[in-house]
Amino acid sequence: MADIQTYIILLLIWLASLILVKTIFSKKKTAYRLPPSPTALPIIGHLHLLAPIPHQALHKLSTKHGPLMHIRLGSVPCVVASSPEIAKEFLKTHESSFSNRPITTAVDYLTYGSADFSFAPYGPYWKFMKKICMSQLLSGRMLEQFFPVRGEELRRFLRFMEKKESAGEKVDVRGELVRLTNNIVSRMIMNQTCSGNEDEAEEVRKLVEATAELTGRFNLSDFIWFCKNLDLQGMKKKIKHDLFAAGTDTSALTTEWALSELINHPNIMEKAREEMDSVVGKKRIVAESDIIDLPYLHAIVKETLRLHTGPMIVRESTEDCIIGGYKIPAKTRLFVNVWAIGREPNHWEKPLEFRPERSCPGTTMALDVVQTSLAAMIQCFDWEVDDGSVDMEGPGLTLPRAHPLMCVPVLRLNPFPSV
Repeated sequence: MADIQTYIILLLIWLASLILVKTIFSKKKTAYRLPPSPTALPIIGHLHLLAPIPHQALHKLSTKHGPLMHIRLGSVPCVVASSPEIAKEFLKTHESSFSNRPITTAVDYLTYGSADFSFAPYGPYWKFMKKICMSQLLSGRMLEQFFPVRGEELRRFLRFMEKKESAGEKVDVRGELVRLTNNIVSRMIMNQTCSGNEDEAEEVRKLVEATAELTGRFNLSDFIWFCKNLDLQGMKKKIKHDLFAAGTDTSALTTEWALSELINHPNIMEKAREEMDSVVGKKRIVAESDIIDLPYLHAIVKETLRLHTGPMIVRESTEDCIIGGYKIPAKTRLFVNVWAIGREPNHWEKPLEFRPERSCPGTTMALDVVQTSLAAMIQCFDWEVDDGSVDMEGPGLTLPRAHPLMCVPVLRLNPFPSV
């Protein structure tokens, strides 16, 4: 009888121990689980779900799986942040863990092995380069020193538009904006323009757009380990033979998107003109010094950046961390989908509508070229377009329009009355 009792006690102790161990491991597993994830396929993971436009596909997936989502692109583990709260945890609370950028095929070739400031690994070299850029290249003193350069290039841009208006010809708005911004940059760096005529401008535009598209496009060799040395999509060959390192056309695209929205919303265009007429008048061209007194123009640019934002922010974790109760292992690639954040219905009323009034107009923005060129285009010309789609996006690093914005400028205010 005593033996039976002993066996029963031992059995109860064993069961209690088993339950205790299971509970401990269950809690540990719960505390360190990965974020929700769609069903993956062998080898390619979730790559098949990113077509045709990755940021839109990821936004659609986030509506089902939540603002923090785990995906696997080939052999690369990734997480996607689609809300401002989750993005803040990654980029502010755990900033030091997500300071590095992943190295892709396009970035490696275009930046000579990540030797530039934008893609260099976080460390002493990156800190030194940032200090040089902020104190020398991009300081307020240097930007003010090149104020005449920006003014001269803007006047050249307006003269070209006036010439096209007189001939009744259409203008490739994006091409001319790329020409404007790249001439400003090249004159600041080398004291010479990179595109003095239309043929050169077209070559530079194609180069910049190709660079942005290749850098933003998903390359299979970057995600599937046994394809690393294979050029399945011909990207390495194209980068090596056709491209040199060039700036992307973010400023030109922002201005083009803003003008597209204003053409689609003539009431907003008219309100912007009324503001400019009251501040600047109709006897001179708007200048950079006027921008600070044009709060509605600021709001238009900010609303454009919300709806037609730049590329997804991409980082790579250097250590394990916990985000939103989920474990994010080291060497995990982070995609912050700013396009989805700008359309988050919990944070924006009627998020798909273009409404500059939703922005705080008093905030100063460091977008002098965008704001001044857009202001001059609004002030000096009406813009006529053929019927067709004006709000479709194509693939690429800077979210270009699927079709170039082709307009016929109609003179409203002669920028050079004495000419």
